[in-house]
Amino acid sequence: MRLSAMRRFVQLALCLSTFSLAGCFFSFSYTSADSSGNNVTPSGEPCFTSTCGRAITIATIPDAENMIFSSSGRLFVSGGLNVYEITASSGAATGYIATPLSSTQCNFTGLAIIQTTLFAGCFDGSLWTASLAQSPVTLVRSASIPDVTAGNGLVDGPDGLSLYWINGPSGMVPKIVKINLNSLNITGVVSSQVWLSSNISFPNGLQRKGSVLFFTDSDSNSLGRIKRVNILPGGAAGAVENLAAFDSLPDDISFIDNDFIVPFYSSGKVARVSALGLVLQSTDNNSFQSPSQVRLGRPPLFNTSDLIITEKGVVGDNASSVGNRLTLYRKNN
Repeated sequence: MRLSAMRRFVQLALCLSTFSLAGCFFSFSYTSADSSGNNVTPSGEPCFTSTCGRAITIATIPDAENMIFSSSGRLFVSGGLNVYEITASSGAATGYIATPLSSTQCNFTGLAIIQTTLFAGCFDGSLWTASLAQSPVTLVRSASIPDVTAGNGLVDGPDGLSLYWINGPSGMVPKIVKINLNSLNITGVVSSQVWLSSNISFPNGLQRKGSVLFFTDSDSNSLGRIKRVNILPGGAAGAVENLAAFDSLPDDISFIDNDFIVPFYSSGKVARVSALGLVLQSTDNNSFQSPSQVRLGRPPLFNTSDLIITEKGVVGDNASSVGNRLTLYRKNN
């Protein structure tokens, strides 16, 4: 049975076993646009085991943390010192080069794109912006967000005029902060406020589909969780729902069809996880060195069946051969 058919069968069987479809989340049908980098349809089944693919290092990224594709397939990656654009280069040993976008170092974490503006969050709570329409792309500090003391996952809002920013996993108060942007100048911050502070303990990654935010978390009952929260019509946060629980710490997720792509930071593997929390396929433990983000590839740089992985390594270590890299995981021919 093909993976896609097996997945639908398992999800339906589990839902029916509860005698109610109300709690089933296997349909991601939303009316709003998905956040940038998430609306990818693979051209073939990507490889999520250690036997069907091979890992290829394509760039050195100190403390590699997060990544995002633009709608045209440009790839931007954040790390402990800078944000980089990845471009193809026939003269490079790996076939790719990483070009830093900022002349000032910062511990960069979450990335988002609205229109032609790249937003980069720094761990210290500063928000940085760059115009993707300009050449060269130059990332500059544009604002400091008072409620963010440990900036992490970042995502654009469905209205195109807001950002949602995780404060965590370290920091005094775990929360999601909403940032309201200037409609006349998207790089300007009008205001910010704590959007979610309940049922959130040790938050990390953040992604959006339509008007629903998905974030990874940990709590006293589970080392790793995926949770969801609706952005209500008035803009407030809905009730937080637990979707999945794991015995390994997940970092920043992404999506494939109706499933999640999950990097398990603490066990060094990447997995395809159903919307009900079932691990459908996974690489072996320690396949990667503290993977922090995984996305499907995009043309023209990659195939849509490729997995692109940031391997962080040791937090705060920007120089060793442990992690600190961007990896292409390509299916064997």
